[in-house]
Amino acid sequence: MEKKMTTENEKPQIDITPSDLMIIRQVFDAATQAGIFKASDLTAVGGVFDKVNAIVEGMIAAAKADEENNNTEQPKEE
Repeated sequence: MEKKMTTENEKPQIDITPSDLMIIRQVFDAATQAGIFKASDLTAVGGVFDKVNAIVEGMIAAAKADEENNNTEQPKEE
């Protein structure tokens, strides 16, 4: 009988989707507007928000570019 060797250090792969990142961005925005963060936290929070926002905006731009490319590549029916 064959046994599979597993280690305690193996971790399941976690996938973060574009939707997850958009939600994270919304949570940061809502929490900041609600005054959840202390003033001393805002620099760090803002830095993370900027990183997440850049990733989300890049994904949106890439998706739009892909959509435009797909629309221009399809031959028009006459």
